[in-house]
Amino acid sequence: MADIFDEAKIQAEKLLSLLKEGNALFPKRIVPKDLLRQGFTVYRRIVTPIKAVSHKYLFDDFEAPFLEAYIALFGKLTEEKSSVLNEFSFRTLLEMGSEDSFIILNKRVEKDDKKIFILVSLLADYSSIETSMRSLFNEWLTKLFNEHEEFLKQMLPEKDFTSLKELKDLLNNTSIDLDRFTILLKEARELRNKVKANILNKYKQKKVFALNDTYKRMKSGES
Repeated sequence: MADIFDEAKIQAEKLLSLLKEGNALFPKRIVPKDLLRQGFTVYRRIVTPIKAVSHKYLFDDFEAPFLEAYIALFGKLTEEKSSVLNEFSFRTLLEMGSEDSFIILNKRVEKDDKKIFILVSLLADYSSIETSMRSLFNEWLTKLFNEHEEFLKQMLPEKDFTSLKELKDLLNNTSIDLDRFTILLKEARELRNKVKANILNKYKQKKVFALNDTYKRMKSGES
């Protein structure tokens, strides 16, 4: 049994090393510190106020932070391999590495499919952040939604689009109906999963994506 775990450790470390090498290939945004101190940045080669474009960065460059988050999670699980609490994160690692990464990084995924997945994921995440920076994330959600409203309306069923719009409007009210907010927040999380499932099924039908039975059993066990 020890040999199996030793081999698993070796393979995990090799994969982690390859992921880090791949991550290093992504272009990095470099902005002069003096510019940042004045509240400006460089966006698409144009100097512009940070506040005007800060909501665009994660959306435009989602691949890089996604891979960084995956590497961080993978590395921590490898580092703490003997911890029983690892089981709670393993399904997340499975889904990010096999399903989410296919949509985000695979060149065969159509531009609009990738865009709707990232957009809905960010909207769902921004709406559920409960920290002292909540107002900032509400602002990012509103700007993202407004800028891509027509695309969302085109890509989503009317019911789902209306639910997202109501969530956005509710978050901008001075007083929030917490019961309604809870319902809409749940619907946003479910929408993210539904969008992902529909995209994966589309490429399964095209025979460019498939999950083998071993993976399905592992995922089922983790749930």
